[in-house]
Amino acid sequence: MSTLLKKFTKRRAARFFAVQALYQREHSDQPLRFIMNEFARDHLNNPEHDLATDSDEALFEMLVQGVQDHQEVIDAQIKEMLQEGWALERLDAVIRAILRASTYEVMFMLETPLAVIINEYLEISKTFFAQGEVNFVHVAMDKIGILVRGKTS
Repeated sequence: MSTLLKKFTKRRAARFFAVQALYQREHSDQPLRFIMNEFARDHLNNPEHDLATDSDEALFEMLVQGVQDHQEVIDAQIKEMLQEGWALERLDAVIRAILRASTYEVMFMLETPLAVIINEYLEISKTFFAQGEVNFVHVAMDKIGILVRGKTS
């Protein structure tokens, strides 16, 4: 298991799997419930998966379903923070999934401090990307935090 994955808490593991499920949803024609069940079986409830015993299945489902249910308003917030001339579709698909999940939390999970949300998704970003992309995610999430909550981390 990579050093980064060893640092995952139950909630970070749920967020990590949610990002993966959102990516899969965007790139397949499978129904959302099928994807969620597949992740539950193959990742969240699979004792052979490194993060299986350390994931919060309820948070995973809340994130994936929440992004699905509110994607239009989430995407509008992401688009509002993008520089002029940039389109959401131009972003890497994994970055889109990270921004959608984190924006959902910023908008709808107000009990979670903004700094915690940003830190969690930055750590997840590090498992997929080099520092340049991680910095982009950080700046984007700070801007979304200001737009939605009126503050940054």
